This record gives sequence, C-alpha cells and structure tokens, in this order.
Amino acid sequence: MRNNKRWIAVTALAGITAAALITAVVVRNNLNKEAEGAIAIVQQGTDMGIKQVQVLKDKAGTVTGYTVNVESKGFGETPMELAISFNAEKDTITGIEVVSHTETDGFGAKMTQPEFLDQFKGAKLPIYIPGVSLTSASSKVKEVTTMATTSSTLKDGKYEVKANEASNGYTSQVSMTVAGGLITEVVWDCVDANGNLKSVQAINGEYVMTEKGPNWAEQAESLAQYVIEHQGLTGLTIDESGKTDVVASVSISISDFVAQVEECLTLASSAQVLNDGTYEKVATEAHNGYTSSVKLTVSGGKITDVIWDCADADGKLKSVLSQNGEYVMTEKGATWYEQAQALAQYVIEKQGTTGLTLDESGKTDVVASVSIDITEFVDQVEDCLRQASAQPVALNDGTYDIVAAEAYNGYTSKLSLTVAGGKITDVVWDCEDANGNLKSIQSQNGEYVMTEKGATWNEQAQALAQYVIANQGTAGLTLDESGKTDVVATVSISINEFVDQVEEALRQAAGVKEEFKLNDGIFEIVAPEANNGYVSKLTLTVAGGKVTDVVWDCEDANGKLKSILSQNGEYVMTEKGATWYEQAQLLAKYVIEHQGTAGLTLDENGKTDVIATVSIDISEFVNQVEEALRQSAGEAEPEPEQPEKEEEKEPEVVDGTKVDGISGATITTKAILSAINNAYDYLVNYVNE
Repeated sequence: MRNNKRWIAVTALAGITAAALITAVVVRNNLNKEAEGAIAIVQQGTDMGIKQVQVLKDKAGTVTGYTVNVESKGFGETPMELAISFNAEKDTITGIEVVSHTETDGFGAKMTQPEFLDQFKGAKLPIYIPGVSLTSASSKVKEVTTMATTSSTLKDGKYEVKANEASNGYTSQVSMTVAGGLITEVVWDCVDANGNLKSVQAINGEYVMTEKGPNWAEQAESLAQYVIEHQGLTGLTIDESGKTDVVASVSISISDFVAQVEECLTLASSAQVLNDGTYEKVATEAHNGYTSSVKLTVSGGKITDVIWDCADADGKLKSVLSQNGEYVMTEKGATWYEQAQALAQYVIEKQGTTGLTLDESGKTDVVASVSIDITEFVDQVEDCLRQASAQPVALNDGTYDIVAAEAYNGYTSKLSLTVAGGKITDVVWDCEDANGNLKSIQSQNGEYVMTEKGATWNEQAQALAQYVIANQGTAGLTLDESGKTDVVATVSISINEFVDQVEEALRQAAGVKEEFKLNDGIFEIVAPEANNGYVSKLTLTVAGGKVTDVVWDCEDANGKLKSILSQNGEYVMTEKGATWYEQAQLLAKYVIEHQGTAGLTLDENGKTDVIATVSIDISEFVNQVEEALRQSAGEAEPEPEQPEKEEEKEPEVVDGTKVDGISGATITTKAILSAINNAYDYLVNYVNE
C-alpha cells in the first residue's frame, strides 16, 4: 500500500489526541483587480466561486487564452483558490496553479505537487475523475458519491475511522457496525484535546450551537439513522459548505461525517475473508546483504501473529543480531528488532496494512518508533494476506492417485487423496522401492531409520497428511531451499514430492486438466457476433510460459468500449455493486492468479459465485480465455491469414479527459474537480470575448 489515506482506520478509539489546526498556505497570489484583461464577474459567476477572469491577448488583440481564478471548498478550514488557464477555444486546460489552500499536509496538500498538476496540461474538457462525480458544473449542490452498500458487498464487522487531525479543536470519528451484510449501527462523535466528547457536552449543555433546534448529539443521531435506513449515503447531498437539506433537523457541516462513512464503507467492502493457517513470503533475493521474510498466522479468520525477520548469507537473523547489539543502526531510537515488533503489532491491530503509508524512500511516520525502510515488510504482508484470502476451489468427490514418474534415492513417491462432500477426508503418502517394499512399513519395522531421535518417517508422513486435511490443502506449508519445513513441528524430511503430489491431486479433483506448456505471445479472441449489442473481445498475454495479462472488453456498433462507458457512468447495470469495468478487472486478475479458469464455476445463467463482487454473465469471458489458452498451447489451428489492414487506433474518449485524483483525499479531489468544471462552465456560458 503506497497510497496515503485521508482517514486512518483504527481498532480502538482510546487515547486520541488533537493535532494542530491547519493553517493557510499561500502558494501564489495572482489575484489583482487591476490585472490586464480582467473582466467583470456576473452574479452567476460569484455563486460558482469565480474570483477573477483574465482574457489573454497577443499584440494584435487576438484572444490567445483565459485565466480563471476560482474558489472551491475542500477539506481545509477555508476554500482553496486555483488559477486555471485555458486555450482560446475554451476546450483545453493549458495549466493550473494553486493560489492558496488549507488542505491537510501529506494528503489534500498533495494538490500542489507537479506530478498531480502536470496531468491537467493539455487536457480536453470536461475533466472527470473515476469515482468522483458532481451533479452539475454550475450547481452549488453536490451528490455524495459512495460505493454500493448491499449485503453482498459488505463484510460483517466493526469499522472505525478517525480524522488524522483536529478541526476547530475536535477530532472527528465514526464507528460503523455491519451484521448479516447490513449496516446495523453508526456512531459519530468528536473528541477534544482533553478527551471530552462533543455528544456528551451537547447533551450536558456545555456545547451549544443555538438556542433553537436540535443539539449536536441529536443531529449526529439523525445522520446515523439516515445511513442505517438508506444502507449508505445515497441521496445525502451536501452544498459547498458541507451542509445538507436532506435531513430536515440537521444544520451542521457534515463533510467529516460523509468522508468517514465513505471510508468505513470502503473498509467493509474490501474486508478480506482470511482462511486459517500460517502463510510465509520470502524475498527472492537479498537486499543490503539480508533476505527478508514474513510469516503471518491467521486463526479464527483473524491475523493473530506476524513475524518479520531478515537473514544474512550465513543464516544469521537480523532480529537476534539487533538484540545482541551486533546490528546497530543508531545509538538513539528503537532497535531494528523493536521496530519490527512495532510493525507486527500494527498489522495485528489493524488486521492488515490499512493506513500504513510510505514515502518515496519506503519510510513511514504512521508508527512513531519506526524509522527504517519497510517496503519489503509491507509487500510481504500483503502477499501473505493474498495467500490467506485465496478462494477455495470446489473439489469433486473421488480418490485421486498420483505416482512419481521416476524414483528418487531408490524410492518412488505415491500419494492418494480422497475427497468426500467436497472436502479432503483422507491423504496417504508412501514411497516404494524397486522390490515393492513400502517406506511406511520399513519405517515402522525399524528397517528404515533416519535418526535415533525424533519422529519416524511414517510418523512424519502421518503428520503431513493430517496438516493437509486440517488446512484443506497445502496453504501455509512453506518450504526452504532444501525442501524442508518448520511449519509442522515433528517433520524434518524433505517434502517437495509430497507437496507437488498433493497439489496435482487437488488440480485433478478440481477438474483441471494436466498442465500444458504455454507459448509466449499475445493471443486475441473476438466473438463472431454481437450479444446484446456488444462484441466481446479478449487479449491474453503469455510471457515466460505464464499468463501475465488479460484484457476483456466489449465493443458496440459505434466502436465504443463498455469499459470506458462503464467508468464514465454511461453503462450502468445497477446503482449497487461493482461496475462492469471493475468486474472485468477482477475476472482478469483471477485468471492471472490461477493461470487459467480452474475453479471458476458457472451456473446455468453463466454467472459465478466464486468471485464475490462479480454478478455479470461471464460465459463469453470464460470461453475466450480457454480459446486463448488453447492457441497459446498450440492446440488450435492458426487463423487463416487476413489481408493487411491499417492499424486500429484506440477509441478516443470524446466526452472528457480522465485524470487521477489524490488518493486518500476524496473531499479535496471533489473540490478540485468542482473548481475546474465551474471555471469551464463559466467561460463557456458567460464569457463572450
């Protein structure tokens, strides 16, 4: 996770301290009533936040462009001001400068960074940002855009979010509970520097906004009730000052509340279901002489233990060297081991890496005592979580026997795996010599002895079989370079063959054909005819014998792609749930992770419940992936040579330019989008020069 978050998810709300209030940052002050070319602003412009319009002309008096100064309320205490330059045709941005802002440092304040501002140069108007929309460029009321909130998208749990810093002396915090896939409770409160809650102060008469109307606590309660009744923020519009007229009794600014509910919904929607087990990720190469590894344990669906360490070429662990004083980074501050412990504790408390933002050097200021580069730690934790959240593959009942193609050290490995009721119920591993003698029998009779101490070969084989049954597979059964594991305490033998044979048996049980070799290349499949007005197209890339990229899209008769229409809000299947584009992305990711369609079962309507957020008919997708794989494996006849045709250009998006928002700063992003579109709207409708 590299993206900064405006809100940081927490698992406890105790011990909150207020941060310093935001102060205004004036980046450039170009507002000048006497500026050459400045023209009068009509009332409509004032309502839209227009501060100044300057008409730029060359020496001959020909208009060469416009500069519009516009204000827009973001997350900061006062509105931001932008100076937006346009070309003479008023359809392209030539530059944006930030005049002033009070956005949060490290979050919304990133609006001043060149990499954010430069993307607008040469951008055709209007501008849009995925996931951010406004009702109208000239409207003062914005529709709160939020993700779908249905029982199929929200995971049960309690989600708590607090502001990164105080506003007007109070730090806002929201707690949202999901049960049975539904929002059942929402609590909004604000705490001051002394730990006093605004709700309590309001009830006690210590925090009074007005003598008339509901107090702060009552308004917060009304907002919470709205979210529960509507299962989200649908319809809760806010004006430029963060107020709403949707909930009659509410007169306070609710920007914080909306942003924090949105973050809770994001957390609830992306919450991973973790399978119990121990998961390990080891770096493929050393960094500064040490190889990083993370071991993460899940029990009862929760992360219960995280161990991060680094080993040098001699096998010495950095944690031990650090504790012994042999690995010293600085005389002051926490040791490497203490920092690793603090990071592990963070992941356990947060149940992941949420909020653990990194700067460009891989460091974080989220965990106070940590000063080291934690890039590898974050990547490895997230890899372990991907392993833990992998969807189990449906297994077909039966007994699956796997026999090694050749003997190893005089023995041929054999494995039998039984599935009943879709579950692994029995695993038998043995090895047979040239005379038909089984290693398990020899081990029990004392004819095959590895060591006088420790478990016999047969006992170790039994322990491994029990692990596979308990974990319903080999997940978490990590091996070192010699094929040994420390996951099952009594096992000291090399288990490469055992693991390979279990996984082959599981592939067979899942209905996966014997693995075939894929030839590198790009394989494109196009449906012979349209379905519901769209022609399905799939491109699958193989590199190094592996599927590395999958792109699925559908094109209408006018050459418009469903992916783009979906992102622009022109192709909407339902107000709830993932968009078509998001579902297509998830399907592509599944194929890459599984190197095919194994386990991606369909019902009679062509739909699947294997990927939770995918609700569309994926028959064509599956058929086209499998056809691309057949072509890659050389099974399909080559297509007849087609006459050369001009290279097709990607369809041009004619209704605007997509740009990237500021990650973790939704309110700031919306304010910038509003400012740009208001400036554009004003120029087009009210400036005639």
